Amino acid sequence: MYLKPKNNTRQPKALLYRRFISLESSRNLKYLYQTDDSKYWTFDYDELGFVEFTETVPAGTTVVEIISTTVLTYLDYYMYYTTEWVVTESLDTTGYSLLSVAYNNVGKYQTNKYYYMGNFGYMIKGDVVNVIGQRIKGLIVPMENFTIRTFSDSVKIKPDDLVVIGKKLYSIGDIGTSIKKPANYKIYYATLNSIL
Repeated sequence: MYLKPKNNTRQPKALLYRRFISLESSRNLKYLYQTDDSKYWTFDYDELGFVEFTETVPAGTTVVEIISTTVLTYLDYYMYYTTEWVVTESLDTTGYSLLSVAYNNVGKYQTNKYYYMGNFGYMIKGDVVNVIGQRIKGLIVPMENFTIRTFSDSVKIKPDDLVVIGKKLYSIGDIGTSIKKPANYKIYYATLNSIL
């Protein structure tokens, strides 16, 4: 009978953080709408509605005053304010002043975020290599590279994950798996590249 090793060494465990991508948006607040109740609003054309703006109005922002006889139009929609915004596709506009809604430019971008996946025991395999590298154009810094091995099946290591070992942050580069016969258990290998 062959048993898979469960313990690597008595050193502290490595902490694993998994990367996920979050979509963010930002608005330049060029236009704000002020209603009779002294609230400020910004138009969100993605959601086809208005979002209350509760911060200080930035300098250079155009404030459009909305009164009870003002109807805003956007594409085939009409929007007016009572105690809340009403959006409709059909409206008798007799006696109303129509304004085309102006919206703020929206910048969409992605951010990398990480969440804690768990910890695992590891052993360093081979040498720790110190090199001078250029992770970002123009930023030449000393880096540390080494390979670890782990027997942990509970935490799956993937490229682009982050690992914290001894209060240092590392990114995972190459990963590999070795299958041992006849017991058929797996040993996982990962190359770590220092970040900080």
